[in-house]
Amino acid sequence: SPSRFRPSKTSGTTVIYVNSVFNMHSCILAITLLGSAVAAQSKFGTASFVLPAAPSIVSSSPAPTDVLLARRSAVVTGYGLDKKSKVAIRKPTQGGTSPLFAKKKGAASFKKGKVQVKLIKFVEGTGSIGDVVMVAPAFWENKLKKTQSAVIITDEEVASQKKEKEAKDKARLDGARSLEGNIKDTTITIAKKAGPEGHLFGGVGKKDILNDLKKNFPKDALNGKQIKITSVKGKDGKDIGNRDIKEVGEYSATISLHKDVSADFKVSVKGA
Repeated sequence: SPSRFRPSKTSGTTVIYVNSVFNMHSCILAITLLGSAVAAQSKFGTASFVLPAAPSIVSSSPAPTDVLLARRSAVVTGYGLDKKSKVAIRKPTQGGTSPLFAKKKGAASFKKGKVQVKLIKFVEGTGSIGDVVMVAPAFWENKLKKTQSAVIITDEEVASQKKEKEAKDKARLDGARSLEGNIKDTTITIAKKAGPEGHLFGGVGKKDILNDLKKNFPKDALNGKQIKITSVKGKDGKDIGNRDIKEVGEYSATISLHKDVSADFKVSVKGA
C-alpha cells in the first residue's frame, strides 16, 4: 500500500530501504534465468565434437588403374603428410597400359623435343625427297611448313608406308629375276653401215643396244630408271666405257635390272 513505501523523516533510512527492495527483485530475476538455462541444457544434451570420417575410395572390377591407385595413396597418406602410412602401388611407366600414358593413335610423333616430318622437297642440310627426319618445332613451323617442303607424319603412317615399299620392292625384285633368266645368254644382232675394213659409219651406243634388246620383250618390260646398260666389252674383255662401238664384231654387254640383279648377253654388230 502507499503507506508501506511512505518515507520516514530521516532521508538516509529512505535510501537504504529502496536499495533493499531493488536487490531482492534482481535476485529473483537471476534465479529465474538460471533455471531456464539448466532446463535448456538438460533438453538438448551436452555438445560434443564429432571427428570427420576418413575418406575412402570404392573401386569395382577390373582392378584399379595407376591413376586410381595414385589417388588412393594420396588420400591415405594425407597427400604426403603422413609418412607412416604405406600403400602398395605400382609406379606408372610410359608405354604401359595406363590411359595416362597411352599415346593417341594418329598423333604427331615427338621425340626428345623434336617433331617427325617427311620431306617432299630437297632441303639442304636436312635430307632428300621421301626422307623421314626429326626436326625442331620452330624449324618445322618457320621453314618447312611455310615453304611446303615437308609434312607431319605419324609413326603409324611411317609403318604403313614401309610395308607398302617393302611389297613394291619385292615385286620389282621378282620381276627382275624373271627377266634375268630370259635375257641371260641372249644374242642380239645390230646392223650398221660400215666400210670395207669394218669401220662403222657412226657408232653403236649403249642406248642403241638397250632399244634393240627391248624389241625381244613385251612393251614396258624393260622400262624403268634402274634398267640400263652398265658395260660393253670387246673380244679382248676390255670395257669400252662410255664410248660407242666403232667396229663390226662380237661384244658382250651387261644390263642392270635391279640393284641386286644384272644379266649378261651377247651383241653382234654387222655391217649393212
